[in-house]
Amino acid sequence: MKNTELLLATGARICSTDISKESLSVLNKRFHVDRLTTKIADMERLPFDDVSFDIVVNAGSLSYGDNNTVLNEIYRVLRSRSVFISIDSLSHNPIYRLNRYIHCLRGNRSLKTLKRMPTLKLLRKYQLKFGKIETKFFGLISYLVPLMNKVFGEYMSAKIVDKMVFVKRSAFKFVMIVEKK
Repeated sequence: MKNTELLLATGARICSTDISKESLSVLNKRFHVDRLTTKIADMERLPFDDVSFDIVVNAGSLSYGDNNTVLNEIYRVLRSRSVFISIDSLSHNPIYRLNRYIHCLRGNRSLKTLKRMPTLKLLRKYQLKFGKIETKFFGLISYLVPLMNKVFGEYMSAKIVDKMVFVKRSAFKFVMIVEKK
């Protein structure tokens, strides 16, 4: 809901989708603007024509569909030189993976979503399909950056973090921006 609010603040026309009619109902009650439309949609079979959108934004839902099918659907509905932005969890951090598995055992997450959780390999597939990619990773190291800024300064801290190979491996969240060729 927060993402929809931020997107509406840009002044753009927004089409928000969800597989849940109830979720979309809550969204419609919260935002009463003509620029917002909602549509029940399965992300593996988006109910839109080819090349319909300038931008597609995803927040935490890539693991709810078959990775390759979702990638191809997003690609299909985007116009040339359009952008896909994804904010999601990453499956490489062992602590975070264990936490997800515990939630699965408690019945709060399905095993299927655990298996579909985005990986660095999946992000590479987006890069190969779309062409241009920019990715930022967040995790354990991200929490140290404010302290590093005080010790080394913001510029030097950024250079240090950029050089750390294990940032990707320890990350549990990512922001990916890919541009369709």
